[in-house]
Amino acid sequence: MNAEEYISIRKSSLGLQDWFLELVPEDGRGGGSNLTTLPSDLLEQARRFKLSGTTSEILIGLLRNDLVREAVDELLPRLPGNLATLLRPCETLAYGMVNDATFNGEVRRVPQSEAVAVVIPFGSFVAISYFALVQVFCGSNALQAYVSEGGSEDLGIGEGSLLRLSRRLKLRVSQKFLHPRFRQSIPNELLLMAECYNDIGVIDPPTIMREISRLPLPPNPRRVGHPLEAGSILGYFGQRFLLLHECGHVVSNHIYQTDKDTSQKEFEADRWAFECCLRISPTEKGKVTSLLGAWLVLNIAAAIERRDVAAMETHPLADKRIDALRQFIFETPHLDDLARRNAHNFLNEMSKRDQEYQRSANYLLQILESTRLSSDTLGRFIERCIHEQQPQSFKDQFPRWVLLGAPSALCESLARARVRYEREENKPALDLVEWAFDCAQRAPSQTVFQALSEAYNRYRGSAS
Repeated sequence: MNAEEYISIRKSSLGLQDWFLELVPEDGRGGGSNLTTLPSDLLEQARRFKLSGTTSEILIGLLRNDLVREAVDELLPRLPGNLATLLRPCETLAYGMVNDATFNGEVRRVPQSEAVAVVIPFGSFVAISYFALVQVFCGSNALQAYVSEGGSEDLGIGEGSLLRLSRRLKLRVSQKFLHPRFRQSIPNELLLMAECYNDIGVIDPPTIMREISRLPLPPNPRRVGHPLEAGSILGYFGQRFLLLHECGHVVSNHIYQTDKDTSQKEFEADRWAFECCLRISPTEKGKVTSLLGAWLVLNIAAAIERRDVAAMETHPLADKRIDALRQFIFETPHLDDLARRNAHNFLNEMSKRDQEYQRSANYLLQILESTRLSSDTLGRFIERCIHEQQPQSFKDQFPRWVLLGAPSALCESLARARVRYEREENKPALDLVEWAFDCAQRAPSQTVFQALSEAYNRYRGSAS
């Protein structure tokens, strides 16, 4: 078995495609997604990935689409020739997106082979993108302009002085009219995003993404100074860092080393990724923005750890990794004095704001902690749908979680909900959970239904 075959088998063995197609109604009864009409957000994804055909074919295409391979294709031309050759996909090295991988990604040795597979979950890339939009939204005008300019320089998008002046003027308008509108809700939203990732392995689009006009793609000049421009660029650099971290494991041959503990390997992979971020960025602003993208990923990991420290048990604590990033910025020879100062100042700004967000969300945190044993993201959503008398909203949303989320987390959450609603004799809520179970049971692949049944029997046994 080569590396590409290993990833394909790992994807198909999850049984998500069969479950997904059973969950989506053929005729759209009850509203939401169906095999006749797709909702606008899925249509937008299909256009982005140039998918066409019947609705069923598009849905299957979305399931098979692989953002990690796209990111690798974009990264390799930036690397020095010998390094690009070493990391180029081949029979002994492959990259892929697998829903059941951990947030930080994994490097796996293919059984009975010397081949190596790098796998990253869809949920990680989505989380990085959405957290970036929210984290930087109320950032200073200086931070947002710097990140946007760094991204444009790194991507080779030419910008004259007039465009940059236009960006700064637009950012002032956003600061005056948009920031006050969302500033109060951002702390709670960040907390709920981390909670959602822990519960189901993916997060939904944040409020600012749903309520602000769509961000145009480059080189559209309307993109310059858009309220989501800086967040979009920071997310891009964050995704690149996550991929480079896994490449660091490959280049360092960590999978074959037995004389180092896991923490040492992770710090070495981080260090290699930090250095590579700087070496492949053509300008000082691009280098600094790359390091801010690394901070973003590590800060998301810290947010997930705060909700469940076991979620990151394969890596050192994220706060220690952030400390290592700060030390790297202080001592690396690949930054000039101005860039080093900017990296230090902007990282401090983002860290300070994140700490303020955590303090502001403390009341919600106490509520979540007090209800942790009785409810989670899925349960709260079910109960909201029942309260609003919109059960079809759950049947619309849940297939999207299956498409993007972590199957093991979804199965655990569904099983807990079923036991709870049976005990409470909450028939409307139980009907929705049993619908998801029934779809899994009808699916040609029984992988998901087996996982659901095992989790359900375990929770039912512990509740009795």
